[in-house]
Amino acid sequence: MIFRDRENYFKIKLDNLFDIAHADAFEKTKTEEEKVFLRRQREPGRPECLGGVDKNLTDKEERDRQRRFEEEERIVRKRDLTVIASTSTTNMLECTEHSDEKQILNSELSLPEVPCF
Repeated sequence: MIFRDRENYFKIKLDNLFDIAHADAFEKTKTEEEKVFLRRQREPGRPECLGGVDKNLTDKEERDRQRRFEEEERIVRKRDLTVIASTSTTNMLECTEHSDEKQILNSELSLPEVPCF
C-alpha cells in the first residue's frame, strides 16, 4: 500500500512540476492580465494553460474537406452528363425510329424526306 501512496504523490507532484514560465516572469510582466494568467497557471491542475490550434492538423483537415467537396462535385457532374447523354441517346433513337418510319412511309407514298430536329 505504501507503493501506491508514493505513486499517487509522485503523480500529483509531476502535474505541478512543469511550468513553462521563466523563473522571474511574474516580475517581468507588465499587464494585470498576464499576472493573473501566470498565477492561474501555477495552480494545481493548471486551469490556465496555453494550447493553440494545431495548424498542421487544421490544414490537413481543410485539404481533406476540399478534396471530398471536389470529389462530390465530380460525381454530380458525371451523373448529370450521364443523364444528358442517355437522354440525348434516347432522343436520337426516337428521332431515328421516327425518321425511319417517315422514310418508309414517304417512300411508300413517294413524298420528300423531312429532317428530324
